Amino acid sequence: KELKEELATIIKEHLDNKNKEVLGLMDKDLENKEELLKDEKEKLRRKVEIALENKEKEKLKNKIIEKFKPEEEGYIKENKEKWIKLLEEDLNVHLRKELIKQTNELISKKEEEKRKIKEIKNKLNDEI
Repeated sequence: KELKEELATIIKEHLDNKNKEVLGLMDKDLENKEELLKDEKEKLRRKVEIALENKEKEKLKNKIIEKFKPEEEGYIKENKEKWIKLLEEDLNVHLRKELIKQTNELISKKEEEKRKIKEIKNKLNDEI
């Protein structure tokens, strides 16, 4: 009987160590995934920023060309900088809104992934 209890204790300790090892690996994996997600989020944010800037710059250029006809050249020289500044301010507001939207979407995805990993951890802990 004593031998059985000792054997049971050894087996339990072995399983506990293995489970701790698995949980440690899961934590490390989660950290790696979080880091990759941060990197991917930054790359995506920058791509969106560049794409929007390029698109908006083209729109801005077209608006300026449309506003100022060649026959109004004197007027262009006097007011061009003012128009550009106003249009750039509109662009910056639009870009900020788009970046906030993209960032919030990425944060939601990250939180969902964390939630799923915690569920798996809890299931493993319950099994221990």
